[in-house]
Amino acid sequence: MLYKTREKLLEIGFDLKDTPANMTWTTLFSRFVRRYRPCYASFDGFVPKETPYSKILNNCYLLGLDTELIIKKKELKDKKERQVIQKRHLRQIPYLKSIIWEKRMQN
Repeated sequence: MLYKTREKLLEIGFDLKDTPANMTWTTLFSRFVRRYRPCYASFDGFVPKETPYSKILNNCYLLGLDTELIIKKKELKDKKERQVIQKRHLRQIPYLKSIIWEKRMQN
């Protein structure tokens, strides 16, 4: 019931039907009404423990900027982080480690 109410409020208040993962009624509405006490301590703190990505996404939407670019950048950053982790795991495999070492010695 609460989920449906928040969806309806997003549709009425912000004309949004489909939103990205970090754009919710709470994060958008908190930019107009500071709901939490710690939010008064900083000028850009609207929701406690909000990620920088969520801040940028919500602020850019309210400013009328293209949020698709921000979403795409986040996806690319996540993809790069996954590749770095995979690369680190591949380096730990002894067989692959010996192959890489041999190729380096040949060059």
